[in-house]
Amino acid sequence: MRHYRNLFLFCLIMLPGILSAKEASTNATRYIALEPPLVINVDDNGSIRFLQVAAQVSVKTPDADGLLEHHDPAIRDALIMLLSGKQVSEIRTVKGKERLRKQARSEIRKIMKKQTGESVIDAVYFTSFIIQ
Repeated sequence: MRHYRNLFLFCLIMLPGILSAKEASTNATRYIALEPPLVINVDDNGSIRFLQVAAQVSVKTPDADGLLEHHDPAIRDALIMLLSGKQVSEIRTVKGKERLRKQARSEIRKIMKKQTGESVIDAVYFTSFIIQ
């Protein structure tokens, strides 16, 4: 009987720590790649250039992977429309890329909010950005 009491006390002491650790791990930031990279034609003062962008999004919700994969066509379409409307001069600088990242985040969040009722993503990160 004494062993059961000790086991019970041990569980009472440890359970809050176990639950908070599990909660912390489900709310940890994760990064999901938007694959494959986007390749878009962009205007450079009347001549056409190619832009290749690889991006990842940060998420905290455990079901974000499935939601982003399911809505990938709408996300890619919105990003292609956003990027193809840019001039090379707008996106060549660091400030231009930062502005573009914020716009991409806004577009993705708008789609996810409309489709799922949640914004789902926290941020967009460009992992590759090539203009040729």
